[in-house]
Amino acid sequence: MPQSSSAGFTLLETVIALGILASAIMGLLITLKTSVDTAKTLQREMEVRNGLENRLARLRLDPRSEFRQESPADKTGVTYIEEVVPEKVIKSDYTVLSGYRRIRVTAKWQDHHIEEREASFLVFVP
Repeated sequence: MPQSSSAGFTLLETVIALGILASAIMGLLITLKTSVDTAKTLQREMEVRNGLENRLARLRLDPRSEFRQESPADKTGVTYIEEVVPEKVIKSDYTVLSGYRRIRVTAKWQDHHIEEREASFLVFVP
């Protein structure tokens, strides 16, 4: 009687190995997609922060009297709203100080839903 050799893999072993390999590849692809999405979000946040800082610095040089201006969306799809409004400053003895203005810049954009970031500070205009 001839002896059978068991030197190879059975079909079941091969299918199980391919299933494990496919699961590992899917896990890596999901992780890669999450990493790319996070990098895109961080890039957008950095661009918005730079835009807010630049606009605040420009407005701080010349804090005109009251105004509000909305710029059209830039190449990245971000709309900036710049405003300067008078603000009451009240000291601890309840004395009202005049001549202060709130400079505020708001950034709005839409990725999956509407996002908004705001930066502001107070300046004294004699």
